[in-house]
Order: sequence, then C-alpha cells, then structure tokens
Amino acid sequence: MGDIKICTNCKSQSDLNPSMKIMINICGHPICNYCVETIWSRNSAPCRDCNKILKKHEFWEQQFDDPTIEKENYFRRRVKKIYNLKRDCFPTLEAYNNFLEKIEDLVYNLTYDIDVSATEEEIAKFAKDNADIIDQCKRKKDDDQIWIERAINDENNSKSRLFARIEQEKQEKALRDASKIDTKSVIDELKNSSIPADLILERKRKMQADQDAKLQDEERRKKLEKAEKKKYKEYASFTTTRSVGVAYHHKKTDLQINGPPVPSLSDIKTTGYLNYVPECSKSAQAGGFSTEIGIMKNLFASRIDLFLF
Repeated sequence: MGDIKICTNCKSQSDLNPSMKIMINICGHPICNYCVETIWSRNSAPCRDCNKILKKHEFWEQQFDDPTIEKENYFRRRVKKIYNLKRDCFPTLEAYNNFLEKIEDLVYNLTYDIDVSATEEEIAKFAKDNADIIDQCKRKKDDDQIWIERAINDENNSKSRLFARIEQEKQEKALRDASKIDTKSVIDELKNSSIPADLILERKRKMQADQDAKLQDEERRKKLEKAEKKKYKEYASFTTTRSVGVAYHHKKTDLQINGPPVPSLSDIKTTGYLNYVPECSKSAQAGGFSTEIGIMKNLFASRIDLFLF
C-alpha cells in the first residue's frame, strides 16, 4: 500500500500514528483498527458505508490499495476450500476446465455482489452433494502444492548448507585468530624469563581471547543501539508540540521623543500632509505599508531629541 494510510471513518493518518492499521471486511470498505475496536466492541455492528452487518473477528489487515482485490482474494480462498476437486476427479480435461471456469464465475459474483443469494445456495448445494469427494481432496496434494513443498525443501537445504559454511568459517577464523599471537614477543619473553613456555602461550591466548571478546561486545552494543534507534523511529510522533504559558497581551509603546508631539495618523490624513507626498505603490500597500506610515516615520525622526539640549 501507499506510504500514508488514512482511515475513512476517523481520518487518522499512519504517518502521525505508526501503529495504525487499515482493516477490511467482506463488504470491502476499509477502516482503521482503532475504529474496529470502538464500533465493533460488541462483536457485531453495521458497516458505516453500506449498513451490512459485520463480525469483528472477520476483519483482516488490508494488503492491497484496491479493496476489490481484497474481496476477490477473500472469496477465492473461501470458494476454493469447497471447490477443491483435482484434475484426476474429472474424466476429461474439458470437464476440468469447465469446473475452473465455474469457480471464476462464483468468485466474480460474490466480489461484485451479483446474485449473491443464488450463488451462496449453489455453493452450499455443491458442498452438500460432494461432501465425500471434497473431504478426500483436502488430503490430496495438487501439482502446485507439490512444487511449493519441493521449493521449500530446496530452500531449507540451501540454508542448512549456508549455515554449515558460516560455522566452518567461524572455526577457521578462530584458528587464524589463535595464530595471530606475536611470535617474536613470545620468543623474546622465553629468552628473558624463567616462566615455562606453556604458561606464556596460555597467557597470550587468554589476552587474544579477551581482545576478541571486547570486539564482539562492541559489535553487539552497536547492534543494540541500531535496534533502539529503529524502534524510536517507529514510535516517534511528528505532531505539533503545544507550549502552555501566559497569553500574550499587547501594550502600546510609549515613545519619549523629547520634542514636539508627533501628529496621529488621523491628523496626517486631514491636515494636508498627503498633498505633498506621492502615494505608495500597490505592492507596498499589499504588504501592509501606507503613505501615512512613511510620513509618521519621517516626522518622528525629525522631532526626536529636538528639545534635549
């Protein structure tokens, strides 16, 4: 499915809630797992889209983007549990092909809600009339099942050989590591020490083993850190963090200019200041600027600290 899943009922999004899953039932209308737990808390409730009575245990996680494909897969599995006759159950290949076409017709009718009651009756009648043959075919393996089992066995054998090879490489590596002992330092120590050679070699092997153990611990620690980072990413929330504090209250600034008072905006409009200043452009007005503001700024600059000396 797509990267972002959206519930059609509560509008929740999977990017904001990574644990959300889209569920679907036989009616084909998707809904998230939280809505399923809420609406179907009593195990039975109508669908919000088609009012069809649905059971809670009949929901499954949606795998495909198209709900019609989910319905088709569901009904195909259900029909083939009953229409499970094999090729050797029919006298001719044509009869077997007609049987397969019948399965496709039944799946199509159930998927697209065409004569559902008549189709269900036909399936029930076939199951009743051929109960013995159906039970026998359940214990038979068709060509596809035989091929799948053979493929699985081949894969398991390949894995076993691979694991055996990996284990052999580990043993060879251990032997190589054991031979990494500095021969020169051992010889020098044997020359200048009265300690038996066996004890010196054993001590060197122990030092090498301790070093290898430290390397393994370091690799294990890195793997754990990587797993923790991955787990954190899965449960990380990207919702907006709301900071709670004192509400902002605007107070008008009292400017001390030490000069004659500056006229207000209304005074500038009525006392003729605008007659001597060109009107500002429309783009400046769109940004919140006006001719009066420009005049006010210049008047303020001309009066500030005028009477200070």
